[in-house]
Amino acid sequence: MLRVEFDGVSSVQKLFGKLKKNANRTMRDVLDQTGQMILKRALQYVPVDTGALRASGRSEVSGRGNAAKVDVSFGRTAGGFLGYAVYVHENPLVYHKPPTCYKYLSRAVRETKGARAALVKRVLGMMIGGA
Repeated sequence: MLRVEFDGVSSVQKLFGKLKKNANRTMRDVLDQTGQMILKRALQYVPVDTGALRASGRSEVSGRGNAAKVDVSFGRTAGGFLGYAVYVHENPLVYHKPPTCYKYLSRAVRETKGARAALVKRVLGMMIGGA
């Protein structure tokens, strides 16, 4: 349980001032860490034939403030796009040697949900408690 006590309006303003100052950097750090969690797990499941699809895995943070986001993707390369990336991800009829599988990215998102939520909760607690 997260509990915050305030001692007057000036304390609240001071707390929110500190939170706002650090929020952009902290948000980007959290997004980067959650994206890396997803990517690391997806790399365990992405099917490998030539290795190009696996090598194309990326986690990139963009934007600032409320517009900040993390994009975890497979299929983009320096030379363009791997046209088969969506097919490999979406087609349940193709056999993949375990632990690789179709829906490798979706599975990684689902399996890391708890760890990502715990990270966000911990960071928010540190921000509020350490402000």
